Amino acid sequence: QLHAGDVIKDDLVSVLGAPTFKYRMQRGEAIEQAIWVDSSSGNRELFDGATYVRIVDGVAYASADVAGSWIIDPAAAPTDPLASLTEIVTLERVLPAELLDAVTASALQGESGTGRYFFVDTELAAVAGGGRAAWLTSWGFDSTIAPTAIDGFVDDVPDTARPGMILVSIVSSADGVVTSLTIDAPGIGESVSYRLEGASTEPLTIDVPTTVIE
Repeated sequence: QLHAGDVIKDDLVSVLGAPTFKYRMQRGEAIEQAIWVDSSSGNRELFDGATYVRIVDGVAYASADVAGSWIIDPAAAPTDPLASLTEIVTLERVLPAELLDAVTASALQGESGTGRYFFVDTELAAVAGGGRAAWLTSWGFDSTIAPTAIDGFVDDVPDTARPGMILVSIVSSADGVVTSLTIDAPGIGESVSYRLEGASTEPLTIDVPTTVIE
């Protein structure tokens, strides 16, 4: 049986619906977090290089030493939606059909969906409507900020995004498992990245810490 903190490795294609997975996420220049997930319970453990945070049945515990004493710390619970995933990210989740209809340009590698997708935000808002807000919010961007109009006409994938642009870079398997993702949307939030490190069909134990200081 696996425990949070163990290295999780398996065939990512065969475990699309796996109950156990590990990923890393980073927003802007913030410290990257490693996150272990038990999808069956929703329990998770996060580590940012200094502090462990364990979410068990909705209660947040924190410790500087995974084998040491823990405290109940509601303030330690992650608020970033990307830190609360309960399923492995798929291509369909990253690029739902209504978004694909609004892609301005793309540069793809093969047929797996791997590549770079470019959106002009004003066009995305016009085509996707409320779908834009829902999608941006789900990835932690501020969807209340109105799209910025860009100067000139852009019909190719730029090297970098500027305000008014959204650039999505994806590495995906043939089965639609996203193993790497970066979304850059200047002006409406800091860029975000996700990297799947492993998945397994074995159960994962993320329990209430043995030593909890009240």
